[in-house]
Parts: sequence; C-alpha cells; structure tokens
Amino acid sequence: NKLVLLIPVPDFSNNKLGGPRKNIQIDETMMNYKCKSEFSEKIRRVFAKVIPNKKESTLIPIICSQVSANSILWTDEHRSYSNLNRYNYIHETVCHKYEFISHDNGVDTQAVESFNNIIKNEIKLRKGVSTIKRDLLLNEICFKFNNKDSLLKYS
Repeated sequence: NKLVLLIPVPDFSNNKLGGPRKNIQIDETMMNYKCKSEFSEKIRRVFAKVIPNKKESTLIPIICSQVSANSILWTDEHRSYSNLNRYNYIHETVCHKYEFISHDNGVDTQAVESFNNIIKNEIKLRKGVSTIKRDLLLNEICFKFNNKDSLLKYS
C-alpha cells in the first residue's frame, strides 16, 4: 500500500515523551528482530524503532532523543538500562524473574508490553512482515496508536 509510505516516522525529539515526574515505560521485544518501544502511561503516545541489538550504546541515545529529562523511566532489569540515572532520568525497575508489578515501588511495564503485543498481533494478521518493511510497519502502528482518537472521528 503506497499510502503507508506517506506516514511520518514517529519522532518526538521536538515534543519529547514524558517530563518531570511523568512515567514512561520502556521495553524491547524480539520479533525476529529487536524493537524498542516507549509508552507514556498518561499521555498515550508511543514510539517504536527497529534496532540492531539491545546494547546500552544503542538504546540510550534513542531514549535520550525521544524522552524528556527528569522523566521517571520504568523498565525491566535488562543491563542496558542500568545507567539511565546518569542521563538525568529517574530510573525504576521491576524484576520479571520474580514479579510483573514490583511490590516495592509499584513499577510495571504492562502497558508497553501490551503495545508490543499489538505489534506482534499485527504481524500475525499479515502472516509475517519482510525485513525491509519492518520500519514501515512500526511507523504505521505508531501512527494509528498515536492518532486513534482523531482517526475514530473520521471513520
């Protein structure tokens, strides 16, 4: 579909996700490739990107470019997130080995994992997505999610 090519790449560098004392859930997921997703719990904006690996040197620059300083970042305990405090974020974690919602601080990544499931379900509906179209798929899903209220008005 040529219309998909017109969908803008999600970019919040000029209007970043989060802000002081706002929670942002961050997670990566594997779909024969890696996808990093950020989900703002109250603002309801998402960002997703195909990434080559889950290294800190890959993830941190993406997070810094899309998320406001002083945001509260909720992640799992993946080691690539361990230094987020050094980048002017408040970083809190949940250990998925023992629980999905932290009993100590209430941290969870359920909303962003739900968004990851939206992506995976869309891939299943399409019976797979070729490697070269993965970025386009994520752009389309983010666009629909970020504009769902206005899209419903016109349907």
